[in-house]
Amino acid sequence: TNALSAIGPHPWNGGRFYGLTNQNETLLVAAALAAGAVFADLRTLTLAALCLVVFGASSIGADGGGLVVAAAAFAVLWWRLGRGSAAWLVGAAVAVAVVIALDAALGGSSHVVDAVRGGPGELWDAFSRRMRLSWSIVTSSVSQAAVFVAGLGLLAWFGSVRPRTAVVDAFLVATAVSLLVNDSPTKVLGYGAIMCGALRAW
Repeated sequence: TNALSAIGPHPWNGGRFYGLTNQNETLLVAAALAAGAVFADLRTLTLAALCLVVFGASSIGADGGGLVVAAAAFAVLWWRLGRGSAAWLVGAAVAVAVVIALDAALGGSSHVVDAVRGGPGELWDAFSRRMRLSWSIVTSSVSQAAVFVAGLGLLAWFGSVRPRTAVVDAFLVATAVSLLVNDSPTKVLGYGAIMCGALRAW
């Protein structure tokens, strides 16, 4: 429905973006990690591959940040489930590159495909813009700063609770990566704290 919508998921902002938003991404990553932890076998990798395609393909999610977040999260989950080593992070990076390359080869067009086509300089510019935008959002009002600090504090607390669990660790990594590749820090941390609490309770 989002992909076919002329006005996108946030008409009150005047945006026309279709696909996954950073809020949806945060909610879906948590749910997908929970399912992957339940499977704890090759179905987990199949679910990870499905997430990469749904998040990253220009015609579906068009969410390049979500693509990177999901890849990192599932690599950490797989490692923490005792199914491999930290070298799975390299495999996750390769998987991201493959999805982007296939998307571009099939005619996809998104901010990620365009940035990758532009080379390292374009990727760095995109990263720098996102960091500046994120900072401006956090410092735009007291309420935004409060959500950021409260979300960060809750996530740090969830990360300190023992015993540690694979799914919470994977989600914490996903949230940290999301802060680096997305430009909605208060939404990522706010929704992230709620979802991490749900995963911790589960």
